[in-house]
Amino acid sequence: MFACVPQGLLSINPFHSDRLLMSHTAIAGILPVVFCGLDLGATLHSKWHFILYTLSVAMKPRMLVTVDEDGKPIHVDVRVGQAVDTVGQAGKKRTITGFQTHASPVLLSATDRAELATGEYKALSSVLEGVVILRKDPEWAREQAEKKAAAERKNARRRARSRAASTAADGAGAGAGAGASS
Repeated sequence: MFACVPQGLLSINPFHSDRLLMSHTAIAGILPVVFCGLDLGATLHSKWHFILYTLSVAMKPRMLVTVDEDGKPIHVDVRVGQAVDTVGQAGKKRTITGFQTHASPVLLSATDRAELATGEYKALSSVLEGVVILRKDPEWAREQAEKKAAAERKNARRRARSRAASTAADGAGAGAGAGASS
């Protein structure tokens, strides 16, 4: 458990839910180690080393893993960037700035926030951290089908105009050639 902390896979942090809430249990796990740090020789370095285990209640993964409703991992595109406060903003609120797009699972730093890059899936939780359950968005599939149908109609109209223009050009070229040879 403690081997993952130096690698950056776990963090010892009392805040959760996008740093909006503080866990009193996590604080209760951190404070004994802090107080033992006042006299390390008599506490942690001697017979009270097991107090380090109280830190385990404050540990949580720093990663974002996306799974479907059956618990199977889903690899979706996720934008990871600096968190931005969106209180009082009008229009479509961007919760991150300076983002990079990655495929999940991704590691998040202490100040990072994540959001789904596409609307293909909807998260069942409002905060994207830890393990997040995703559900397919039926409206997104319908919108994609409508966009595809509209693009096909547009391309069909473009092809029809192109054929009509080439037919007109062929007819005009044939008429001009016939008049010149008389």
